[in-house]
Amino acid sequence: MASGVVPNGKIGKIRITLGSDNSVVKDSITYPLQLLDGVNHYLYLKLDHHAWDEPASGNLALWLDFDAARSIWERNGKFYLKPVIRFFAKKNTGEIAGKVLPRDARALVFAINGSDTSTAKPEDEGRFEIRGLKAGTYSLFVKAQNGYRDTSISNISVSIGKDTKLNTITLHK
Repeated sequence: MASGVVPNGKIGKIRITLGSDNSVVKDSITYPLQLLDGVNHYLYLKLDHHAWDEPASGNLALWLDFDAARSIWERNGKFYLKPVIRFFAKKNTGEIAGKVLPRDARALVFAINGSDTSTAKPEDEGRFEIRGLKAGTYSLFVKAQNGYRDTSISNISVSIGKDTKLNTITLHK
């Protein structure tokens, strides 16, 4: 999203400027998407210097996870945007990855640890990755559509700096 020189090697916050010409599609119909507060077109992320990965000497990387499901609100037939963005460094977090089949189940995957939930929508081939997870034990809930049954997997251990790979999850009608 950005590149440049970091003054003093530290960044305290990032400002994201939101555009004003936004829309959302629901049931094949496009609706205008308004900013929830109606005025503020800026979003600030407060950081500390430990939040960064350093993939190469002198380069810094930060992952931003925009949660569209939690960011878009519908009220009285109008749609509003109040962005929910989580940032993380891969070095300080873990990941759950896997595959959900069949494609036509149009699944959503939720990683749940206490009151903390992260979501992924599998790609066309069914692959998903849920990144930026804190260390702990997670449950995975797969929400299916098109007549397929939901499923859950418990006791998934996530460790910092490691990718937890799951076997293929096959959904049934």
